[in-house]
Amino acid sequence: MGHRRSNSHSDDLEQQDPDPSRTTRRALLAAPLIAAIGGAVVSPASATTGESKKLVNSINGKTGEIVVAESTDAGTAAFIADPDSLTRTALSAVITGFSDRGDPTKSPEVAEEPEPVRVDDWVGRIGTRLAIPTPDPVSNQGEAVHPSVLYFPEKWNGYRYWMGVTPYAGGRNKYEDPCILASQDGDKWVVPEGLTNPLDNAPGRPQYNSDPNLVFHDGKLHLFWRYLDKKATGREENIFLRTSADGVDWTPKVKVYGSDKKVRRLVAPSFQFVDGEWHMWAVDIVPALKPLVHLTAASPTGDWSTPTACSVPVKSRKTPWHVHIKRIGDQYVGLMNDTLAGGKRGARRGDLYLIASNDGETWKRSSRAIVPRKGPHHDNLYASTFIRTAQGIDVWYSARLNGPPYVWSILRTRLMQRDGGTPYATAAGSVKLGTVPGNGGSAERRISFPPGLFTKPPTVTATSDNGRVNPGTSGVSKAGCTLKGFNWTADHATAPTLHWTAIQMSD
Repeated sequence: MGHRRSNSHSDDLEQQDPDPSRTTRRALLAAPLIAAIGGAVVSPASATTGESKKLVNSINGKTGEIVVAESTDAGTAAFIADPDSLTRTALSAVITGFSDRGDPTKSPEVAEEPEPVRVDDWVGRIGTRLAIPTPDPVSNQGEAVHPSVLYFPEKWNGYRYWMGVTPYAGGRNKYEDPCILASQDGDKWVVPEGLTNPLDNAPGRPQYNSDPNLVFHDGKLHLFWRYLDKKATGREENIFLRTSADGVDWTPKVKVYGSDKKVRRLVAPSFQFVDGEWHMWAVDIVPALKPLVHLTAASPTGDWSTPTACSVPVKSRKTPWHVHIKRIGDQYVGLMNDTLAGGKRGARRGDLYLIASNDGETWKRSSRAIVPRKGPHHDNLYASTFIRTAQGIDVWYSARLNGPPYVWSILRTRLMQRDGGTPYATAAGSVKLGTVPGNGGSAERRISFPPGLFTKPPTVTATSDNGRVNPGTSGVSKAGCTLKGFNWTADHATAPTLHWTAIQMSD
């Protein structure tokens, strides 16, 4: 955009040193990100061009069934590993813009009676970046944060998906105002006809909005959001609410909670109506180790109970930062983004975890992050939202790519259920070598694994499509390895292809 982006946000940002690998990652912005198969993440390999190839459309995460269609687009050659025998090739494909969510024109099945969520049974891949229409004059193609998504299988006022969101062009809080979007497939979002965004327009520092939370109750959308007014001494922190019966016409905003910023600061409020009572979870950012807290009230406008600190595990030197919680079956299930402990600013080395609780106050957390932190569009994961379907857990997450310039995005992925024998992560692909001379000659090729996929060096195996060439590997790291081909026959081997699989069984 030709100008230097500001990176100022008193609560949500922390300036970080430029990442030397940023140039490489930005070169990957258009790279397809492949699939999740029963929890085994299959990622890009070597590029190929030309003829029509098979395109993977969907994968059944439980049975491993693969559905394919024809595609003429050039893309990334990959091998899809059979979930029951990951060293065996099930399909060779050219994959472009892969989605493991199946046919985007079909609604996902709602899990009528979902099984309890076991937090370590789920894993996701790096998501696909979405184009998010925003009212700000700086960026109308996706710089936004704090998604909050609802899903209506039979549509509600013409759409299956509704989202509350805040634009965040350049990390500028003057654009961070609550907006409403709608979609038929959860990927392509529009402003509903007749609606003008934003629903509240704050001027920006020292008065700004953040953290929308969209809830459906009593036939209406309820949009909650946080508002900070540093000029209002003793009553700086506020949470507001507007409701709508059609997603277009909204009631005037009402204040549902307020506090002195020196006493309590509730960020990322997440609301649910359960058994005749309203529940709110939020992160209190006054303490250095920011607790997740739980409040209840008979009405969304209060009076709210005194916050109760929840028990939720966090990594060493980390603290909760943003949460999104829903009641699913007999459980409370949520996504929790963390940040480095200490200081006033967030979005620092943020990871995203799945959490679950039976009572809303004692929580289990996935032992590892559910989405890789580093990818083509991000170095920090941030506020997120989800829906539970029969196919998995669909996740929309916001994230930041370090700068300058700092770029914010909303991406979509799906968490797939895995069993105890499924690897933590796997990648597979194929590469062509040059001519391999005979009589002990060799050729080699260095390959790179997708950024952030492996947390330690994986086990790499390789096969060759040429009987003269024996494959081998060396220099295996979590970033890549060298594939080698040895030819012990008398004749040259012309352009053999090596097929490789990399597997990491545990974090």
